[in-house]
Amino acid sequence: MAQEVNSTDSGPGGPRRRFLGLPDRWRLPVAIAVGIAGMAAVALHVSRSLPGPRETPGVDWLGEADPDAEAPVPGVDPELPALRREATQIVRRLLEDYPETVAAIDVAATLHLRLDRVERAVRCWQRCLELDPRSARVHFALGSIARRKGDLAAAAEHFRKAAEIDRESRQLPYELADILIDRGEWDRAQAVVEANLKSDPRFFPSLYQLGQIHLQRKDYAKARNVLEEAVRYGPDFAATYFAMATVCTRIGDTGQAQKYLAKFRVLRARDEKSHQDNLKVAQNEVPGMRRVVAEISTAAARVDLEHGQTQKAEGLLVRACQLRSGYAACGDLLAWLYEQQGRAIEALNVLKQASAESPESIAVQVNLGTLAARLGRFDDAEQAYQKAIALSPGQAQAYAMLADLYLRAGRKLPEAKRLAQKAVELQPGPDLYRLLSVACEKTGDAAGARAAAEKAAPQAAGKTP
Repeated sequence: MAQEVNSTDSGPGGPRRRFLGLPDRWRLPVAIAVGIAGMAAVALHVSRSLPGPRETPGVDWLGEADPDAEAPVPGVDPELPALRREATQIVRRLLEDYPETVAAIDVAATLHLRLDRVERAVRCWQRCLELDPRSARVHFALGSIARRKGDLAAAAEHFRKAAEIDRESRQLPYELADILIDRGEWDRAQAVVEANLKSDPRFFPSLYQLGQIHLQRKDYAKARNVLEEAVRYGPDFAATYFAMATVCTRIGDTGQAQKYLAKFRVLRARDEKSHQDNLKVAQNEVPGMRRVVAEISTAAARVDLEHGQTQKAEGLLVRACQLRSGYAACGDLLAWLYEQQGRAIEALNVLKQASAESPESIAVQVNLGTLAARLGRFDDAEQAYQKAIALSPGQAQAYAMLADLYLRAGRKLPEAKRLAQKAVELQPGPDLYRLLSVACEKTGDAAGARAAAEKAAPQAAGKTP
């Protein structure tokens, strides 16, 4: 079976983080495009029973209230039922404001799943597909549930449909290939993986999958080459190190195998800790329910924003941030809203708080750096970009942003050149070559500036150098 690596409930850096992102200019275009806020719960204790009959339009999608949400229970922290009730009330209001809309029913489904009511979640998502058969995120959610029920055929079909709908996603083909590998359909999996890598040759989860395929076919030289690339672009992706250890063992390089295995164990321990932290939600602990309320509040705020209800959205996001749940998306979205309203300093303060509470969020660091740079806060911007690089050393974006910061400020120009060169190595492209050209020019490297400019120009025109 293909190893399922770093899903949203099993640690940072996983491949399942794309949907419900911020507006485009706030997204960090890393290899794993970030955010599946509403889908994060798909991994929690999915029942193996078949879903019951679908509801009909106009029903109460939340169903009867949970006793735990309505009254204190002896021996249970009274905050727990209060939080459950708060989450339920948020969704009920959303359903009343936007009845029979995919967005509102989707949030209801997410709440059901977070509270381990899988059959209700499935019925909600089935209704979403009746309203909009081309919802990629709903197909993703249902595919994830089917996977955990062991229905790989249904999972593959949902992921296939989602990938056809959202052709920009690199994540969805990864999910489809993962299912095909689990089913032993190696040729089909390879076709999906290679097509995905054609769109993004540095998408390291797919590089890992291609390495798996070569390993299964005992083509160890190809497997090693591909997996080395996966390590280069995704140095904190645990599963790649295990695959590399396997390859090295098969070819008799036991010394390297032990090194890769040791690295795998370190990263796996990190992922397992994160996984256990997320399981607190399933254990009905107060910290977990605070995170549920933060997630539901943020998802509801997105729906309100889509309908122009900024005041309602702001209230939900402020509450989500107050819960201090370590859930970074609420701070990201609140900061974006404040900046749209011309409240840049408030936005900066929100991002600083989010950075302190979610220090492993790459998106928070990049957003903080971008806003700080725009406000002329050089030290804050530099520190944020440096943290983003440390969190994701295999991605070009933060290197480029820090290089641009130095160039615009006229500071640390040799370092700006080094950073621009690193960005180009990781992700060659016209914008990054132009950045490198400027950095070379400002450090007196005329030949380097010309060479970088020449590489940028034909790529920008869609020609080969």
